[in-house]
Amino acid sequence: MPSSSNSFRKTALLWSVTGALLLLAFEGLSAVIYVVNPLSAFGWQYYDEAFREVKLARGAAGWDNYGKDPRPSSSPHDRPCVTTFGDSFTHGDEVGPDEAWSHLASERLGCGVANHGVGGYGTDQSLVRFNEVAPTTPVVLLGVYQEMLRRNLSASWLFYGMQRDATIKPFFTLASGKLQQVEMPASRSADAIKAYHSADRYYRPYHMQAPYSLSLLRAVYHRLSTPALNKQRMLPPESVYGDTEALALQSALMDRFRASLAQHGQHFALIFFPTADQAFAGDYPYESLLKSHAAHHPDDCLIDPGPALHEASVRAGRPLAAPAGHFDAIGNKVIAEVVSARLQACGIDLSRHVNDNASAE
Repeated sequence: MPSSSNSFRKTALLWSVTGALLLLAFEGLSAVIYVVNPLSAFGWQYYDEAFREVKLARGAAGWDNYGKDPRPSSSPHDRPCVTTFGDSFTHGDEVGPDEAWSHLASERLGCGVANHGVGGYGTDQSLVRFNEVAPTTPVVLLGVYQEMLRRNLSASWLFYGMQRDATIKPFFTLASGKLQQVEMPASRSADAIKAYHSADRYYRPYHMQAPYSLSLLRAVYHRLSTPALNKQRMLPPESVYGDTEALALQSALMDRFRASLAQHGQHFALIFFPTADQAFAGDYPYESLLKSHAAHHPDDCLIDPGPALHEASVRAGRPLAAPAGHFDAIGNKVIAEVVSARLQACGIDLSRHVNDNASAE
């Protein structure tokens, strides 16, 4: 009996040592494969070279509209009653200044709409831009487009958009439910840029570290699965309004907007933009978020142009899209009608600004 027990222990020890050596050998092989990168097994995203071409921010918000912010308009109403923030859908890309929904809404409201939307912005950048502008208008309107929620999870477009010459953008994290802005790097060193991306959602699949065997397996899985994960972004657009991490950060950013406005007695308005294709199909993926938001923040003025855009696009027999996917002139006109009507329906008094503009004329 004792001899049988000893034999079992020796066999178990032998297998344990063999297994450990095999794991060690696989770890060493994985490290070698990562360093040598035979047949380009790893893309550029896995190496320090990914960070060397990243540009430092051109201002606190990352970038601007190249001297055209706020958007110029020929509206005679110089004194703004509404200030807008958001991305290219707020800015009104792909239409002329006088065709943009903000200009047309200004004509309907009888007072100015200062448009500070910037292409490519997240809600985080819009918040920083808002703090820079410090608007005093009675209404501050934030445009929400689904990509903005995804951009909030990125430190730049390096991994989010696979741009090797990406520019650093403001980046916020939630620590124990508290919103904190990560300090932007002052140096363009690869280490500093990499550290800034450490919590970037889209950098996670490319973060290689020991044990390299696990990193290698994760990299292989990622490369095989990315075609089904929307061009490596790891957050399909149809699910963005159901992503808990994205929604928590978006909610915290909007709370920061709301708290600042409450101190000055200003109204917070939100417009949710569908894509032109979603509007044509009558599909509004933000609908559940809109209903939840209305229940929790009844004082916010919520604007949904989706149904009106759907009706207009069905009448036109096509999505109301410009070549790059933004709304065309017809779509902007519809959005302007919805925005102006909804602001008035929310009971926000703009009469003082309207009267001041009228007397100035």
